[in-house]
Amino acid sequence: MDTAAPDNENLKSLTLLYVEDDEIPTVESLSLLDVSNLLSRIGEDVDFAKELLDLSLSHLPLILKKLRITLAGSDDMNSIFLQAHTLKGAASNISALALCAVCLRVETAAEDGDMKTVLALMPELEKTLEMTVEAIGKISLTGIKNDNGG
Repeated sequence: MDTAAPDNENLKSLTLLYVEDDEIPTVESLSLLDVSNLLSRIGEDVDFAKELLDLSLSHLPLILKKLRITLAGSDDMNSIFLQAHTLKGAASNISALALCAVCLRVETAAEDGDMKTVLALMPELEKTLEMTVEAIGKISLTGIKNDNGG
């Protein structure tokens, strides 16, 4: 069983499953949270899924805050890239596909040295993160049987 978080190429492949053509998917075309994917990647361990999601409620906004601070204080594209990459990884860990897709676009723009695009994507990134955190807060895994003794 593959429990690793998807890398850039796997993320592109994973997100492209949700669209009909080869363009980068829009936030609207992706799931905020793919709970089935999350559970399959962690061996159907519902308790661990709950723990990951709970941690994400505080962790995702903190990473976004660091990205905002980086943007406000510098034009160091490597630092911006690293913060976007970190946020993408955290989103990937919980199968937050829409957030991963936006983070990938920010990360790519930073890698290309395109500050204008990075700044233009920030409102979409912030909104998607807000919607993801809201979705995490509403999700209930209580009805799912835990095959790992839960």
